[in-house]
Amino acid sequence: MAQKIFEQDIYIAAPPEKVKTFLTSLHNHRQIHPLIVDIQLVETPITHADGSLVSHYRVRDRIPLGPFTISVTYSVTMQITANGDLNSTAAQFPAVYLFNTTKCSVEGDGTRVSEYIKIQAPALLMGTTYKQASQSHVQMFQRLKQLLENASNDD
Repeated sequence: MAQKIFEQDIYIAAPPEKVKTFLTSLHNHRQIHPLIVDIQLVETPITHADGSLVSHYRVRDRIPLGPFTISVTYSVTMQITANGDLNSTAAQFPAVYLFNTTKCSVEGDGTRVSEYIKIQAPALLMGTTYKQASQSHVQMFQRLKQLLENASNDD
């Protein structure tokens, strides 16, 4: 099993609560994630004693591979911690896992969004998995910035 790390951050000229509210609804990710085509909540979210909220989803992506596009479905467990951090685990056959921690912190009049992703995958799949995950998440952050800053300008 191979492992790689991907990290990024971006400044968004919008209040942290607005950014957190958008990101903590996985259904909103269809607007910003370039691969996601469908998201289904598969069971009722559970609030734990520590105040964290855990939700389970089924997500479908359309992934370009050369001249072809393949459809991939995977499960996502998302935990929203009591302080608003997002921890998620995406699991896909065969043994591909993305462990993601996203944090929103106050910076000036806006928000610094930081993301840490650890990818585990069979060695033969790591190159493609890492490339698709890192490229799509960079695009996702750029789209998040554009969407929320444009919405802030409309307020």
